[in-house]
Amino acid sequence: MIDGLSREAIFLIALPETPAVEPRGWAFWQQDGQVEWIGPRHTNFPDGSVCAYHPMLDKAWSPGSDLCTLLDLYSVWALRQLHLVVFDRWPGRQYAMLDELGQADPYYRLTQFKEAELCNCGSNRRYGECCRPHDLKLPFPSILHAFKSRNLGLGIFDRAPPAEIAVLIAEGGQNPPPPMLGVHSTLRAHIV
Repeated sequence: MIDGLSREAIFLIALPETPAVEPRGWAFWQQDGQVEWIGPRHTNFPDGSVCAYHPMLDKAWSPGSDLCTLLDLYSVWALRQLHLVVFDRWPGRQYAMLDELGQADPYYRLTQFKEAELCNCGSNRRYGECCRPHDLKLPFPSILHAFKSRNLGLGIFDRAPPAEIAVLIAEGGQNPPPPMLGVHSTLRAHIV
């Protein structure tokens, strides 16, 4: 990614032919012969795929658009992930999963946003100075339970790439990729 840096980003992208479905891409760091998933922060729930833009709010890319633009977004996302590793802070705007009322989920923010990072509410203030004090007043067991009840009993730290993707990358990509329907739950739901 950067000259002199021994870490490289590997992307595996499932790009459906139907324009009604967003692609899914998974990213891994490769360094010194080791491969490690880039996540869990700023990855989609629960499949651990790259979350490089918000399809509705950013309008940065949509299915059927230029593939180079999507790859640019993924590359910038990887640089932001590297910034997170080096400086322990996400650079720039971020989004939160929504709760049952369509508001930013406080459990998500408390577990995924650091105090010095931008709040997702649009205020351009740091989360610690903005919505975090309110989120901290909420009973944590209750907001955790509410999150899990909306997400098939899964907690935010349960997200990870599908096993087939992890195995393919661990084997060095020497075998054919798994069928797209097996790893792309949104496409599977669209077809079924």
